[in-house]
Amino acid sequence: MRVDKIQIINTVIWIIVFSLISTFLPREYLMIVIIIYAFAYTIIINSMQRIKSKKKTPEGKGVVLLRSNEKTVMDIVMRDQELFRELGKQTRGLFIWFIATLPIVFLVMPTLSSMVLGSEVTSFIEKFLRYSILYTIMWSVMYGLRLISMPRKMLVPVTKYEVHSIGIKYGNMWIQFPLDQERYKVIPNHKRGFIEIYDTKMGQAYRFYSEDSQKLFSIIEKYGLKK
Repeated sequence: MRVDKIQIINTVIWIIVFSLISTFLPREYLMIVIIIYAFAYTIIINSMQRIKSKKKTPEGKGVVLLRSNEKTVMDIVMRDQELFRELGKQTRGLFIWFIATLPIVFLVMPTLSSMVLGSEVTSFIEKFLRYSILYTIMWSVMYGLRLISMPRKMLVPVTKYEVHSIGIKYGNMWIQFPLDQERYKVIPNHKRGFIEIYDTKMGQAYRFYSEDSQKLFSIIEKYGLKK
């Protein structure tokens, strides 16, 4: 999981916005603002990842080289017991992060806010700076928890997809060919019946299950890994 420039800019904007709101609001409303900030942070981070994971639709569709048989592929997925262990670990990470966030918001942050904000100040700039420090600390703690509890690689099993000469289409999204080999890692696992395309930038691993993973890999190798 990486912090890119867009995420940093968005975080700075949100810290500034909430600091301005807190500066003008009476201090007794601070806890409400902190709760809103915490939930807004969670929603925005998850939304950003979904938006950035949507690959740009290429011009034209090229030649369809392979279509998955969803029913057959689903049977392969259901037989992959290791996948369920991996997804269980992934779900636990999400749950731990969510649970750990609650005491931080309701117990740690009120104490921290008293320490950072101190006595009542009248200067607008001083209040704004103190709130900026408070929300920066809050963001750092929540992001640190996210790094610790969340898996570095988020698994996305895919059962319905089409492989075209210009890329792989799944749902309304695309992974375009040729692959950026500095960003994407192709990991075949013929024993378990999938080809994994790991997006190192987004930290997401797309598992394309297939009844003929050898054929799928040869197509990806020919069209996706060409220089």
